[in-house]
Amino acid sequence: MRTARFVLLFLALALLFNAVCAQEYCLLRKPQFISDPCPCYNFYLAKTTGNDARAMTDGFSCYVTDLGAREGWEVDSDFGGPHDWTSGDAAMAVVSPYYDDYYGCDDCRSGGDGGDGSGSVGTAGSYAKGALLVGPVSIPAISTTPTDVGVFLENGTPYIVVGEGECSLWSDKTDGVDSCFVYAQWRIGDVPQVWGQLKLVDPTVHLSELIEQQTGEPPVYNPAHVYEAVVIGEGKPLKAMVHDGGGYSDNNGELQISVYEAIGG
Repeated sequence: MRTARFVLLFLALALLFNAVCAQEYCLLRKPQFISDPCPCYNFYLAKTTGNDARAMTDGFSCYVTDLGAREGWEVDSDFGGPHDWTSGDAAMAVVSPYYDDYYGCDDCRSGGDGGDGSGSVGTAGSYAKGALLVGPVSIPAISTTPTDVGVFLENGTPYIVVGEGECSLWSDKTDGVDSCFVYAQWRIGDVPQVWGQLKLVDPTVHLSELIEQQTGEPPVYNPAHVYEAVVIGEGKPLKAMVHDGGGYSDNNGELQISVYEAIGG
């Protein structure tokens, strides 16, 4: 009888151990660069428990949490899970551009047709970065006049513009906005909003507007604060400024802009 009780106790403890250790994971992804014509992603095997979880699961499907969505993550369309650690690690090896490169990132970057995945490449209007023409050039947040970026954009020629960095529109802060978003929680809460801080001049357009025109969707917040889009030259030198509808004297910091040749299309 004592032996039977011991066996039952052992099994109960084993089941409890398995339940605790059987952590489920979801495979998440987000673009390496906003408006990238190639299917290149950062991947993350996310746990589904805890206050800092970027994903959750109902046992059958995976979903991103509010935190995950704010950081720009989405569930991978083909290998999202849910997974245990072993299957999740195997899925990471399949999709990662450093291993099997399922979506064909490296192939696209080198001018090929892409991989086996569902990422769309080689479509009309898509471009890859060529040579760096200028940048990163500092755009002071306090300046009320556009800064000459230092590059002449030929009329009708496409270029890739990259905006990066953080600055502040408030005298007592040093950050809170980037080229496309305000993300200061004390100002707008937990969900970043598109404010369009980086404004180009000649052509006159906000970087956030270019992204939306080219993707058909509003920009996605990038916690690394790097955004890019294609701009068509107007036969004039490119200028840029930090847009602030409430006055410039209390601003701090700067954004940066770089311009590349656009290859393909």
